[in-house]
Amino acid sequence: IFEYFNSSVSSKVLAESHDTFIKKIAKRQKDYDDFFISLCRDFMAAYNSLAESYNRMNGANAIKIIEFGIAQKLINMVFKYVSCYEDYSGFCRLFIFCHMPIDSYVLHYFGLFIPSIPNIQSSFSANSVSPLAKYYGATWSNIVEEQYLNLVRQYRSFFSTQFPDFTMLNLEYYLWDTIKRRDFTPIAPQGSEYIL
Repeated sequence: IFEYFNSSVSSKVLAESHDTFIKKIAKRQKDYDDFFISLCRDFMAAYNSLAESYNRMNGANAIKIIEFGIAQKLINMVFKYVSCYEDYSGFCRLFIFCHMPIDSYVLHYFGLFIPSIPNIQSSFSANSVSPLAKYYGATWSNIVEEQYLNLVRQYRSFFSTQFPDFTMLNLEYYLWDTIKRRDFTPIAPQGSEYIL
């Protein structure tokens, strides 16, 4: 699966020089969004095709088909991890447009602190390691493309007015860690002395 995904991504990237590729998808938010959605669709198609073939050959449903939620998380995490490398300067323009990896921690934060994002049901019991969070009844791993794009529009709208100087990746580091530590303090709004 990862070999196919890697060759699919590599063929898109290596067809042009690294710099040309980054310039092409990092000109406008829409260019990056289109590229990202295409990458998620390619990954889902490759994974699901292999899973279906395996299941047919083995007469079982051993490997589950994935939804868009899994694809977005994997691809968003790749960009998040690249941003941790010391020599990531070639990707700087790209990071401005990257999305937040959506998972139960991020959904839980949205449910607690962003009332403009409706239909998030979330709880965090004393015994659980991570929150149980759903968006329109779906866990993060089961959200479909339309739900994901709706979430991106909603959190972008909220955060771009509150924190115009931060990328969505910058904010996600904080949100995730805040919920992981169960420190349910919202990010301070623009102009606050407590801003990130």
